Amino acid sequence: QIVLAKSNALPNRLGSAAGPMSDADLRASMESKDGIRIEGITKEELNSRIQGWSLDLTLSPQYYRVISPLIFKRVYDLARGGSVDMLRRFRECAVSPGEGIYLRSQEFILASTMERIKLPSRMVCLLSGRSSYARMGIQVELSQIILQPGHDDRIPLQIKNNMPYPIIIYPGVALAQAVFFGMLTPSSTPYDISNRAKYPPHSNDLRSRYYLDPSYEAIRRGLP
Repeated sequence: QIVLAKSNALPNRLGSAAGPMSDADLRASMESKDGIRIEGITKEELNSRIQGWSLDLTLSPQYYRVISPLIFKRVYDLARGGSVDMLRRFRECAVSPGEGIYLRSQEFILASTMERIKLPSRMVCLLSGRSSYARMGIQVELSQIILQPGHDDRIPLQIKNNMPYPIIIYPGVALAQAVFFGMLTPSSTPYDISNRAKYPPHSNDLRSRYYLDPSYEAIRRGLP
């Protein structure tokens, strides 16, 4: 019992242990040569961003807004979509320093974090909105909450205003939080080297590439 108590209290427990990582584990991993890497945040900011075992992530001023007329005039058939269609349906936007992002009621935008996270091959991450904003009807993840081993980019945020009136959100504010988990063994196909990866690292375009899924090839062959 004494040995276990001492080992669990060590601040330098690295990602070799499986399970959720505490703030001490996260700091130790960042100091390790093969640990997690976080760009866009200083060491001074890190202390205020880590809360127990979660890391607060801030909103970037760049985002994509849905071009409404194209969406509501006709049904969008996913099997007929492609890269050109994504360019037409999602307009790239940015706000100036000090300005906010205006969201109509029930409006959806595709945004991202200011921070860029690189996960080693033996670590995964779960993303969640912060409770303070969830209580205000601001949803920051619709389904994409998992970062795979080998993730090396900013984190997409699918933001929706669930309130019955417009709201304004501001870049630089911590809207999301991430928790990290170590795995017993490293992934044999981390995302950054996987042949199935649709989103290359350090890509500035966050729009969906769902149409690259192999299942749509068969669907398209059967379309009239």
